[in-house]
Amino acid sequence: MLRSRLTLAVVVAAVGLACHGNPQPRPTGPAADVALSVVNHNWQDITILIVHDGVTERIGLAVSASTADFMLPWRYFASRGTVYLIADPVGDPSQYNSDNLLVQPGQQIVWTLETDLYRSSIGVY
Repeated sequence: MLRSRLTLAVVVAAVGLACHGNPQPRPTGPAADVALSVVNHNWQDITILIVHDGVTERIGLAVSASTADFMLPWRYFASRGTVYLIADPVGDPSQYNSDNLLVQPGQQIVWTLETDLYRSSIGVY
């Protein structure tokens, strides 16, 4: 009786350790990509860049008084490092940085750029 309880306890402990040590796999592919909508209320065309893992990459152009839609690969966000967006008005030396972003796979970012870029807002849904 004692031997069977001891064996059962060892098996339960082994199963618990095996389950605890295996992290859930991170999603990949199109379902994990993040949609970015840039609503540009500014009178200038604005180049959109993303900073992730210390690297700056160009996303695209948000033409004045329009909305631009982009798909961002999940790899930009997967490292859990600092990620933020940059609005770089064409022909203007100033730039505007978004707040740091915490995004989950498949979510959407909506960035509304105002005529005064410092009144802009960003949301993750």
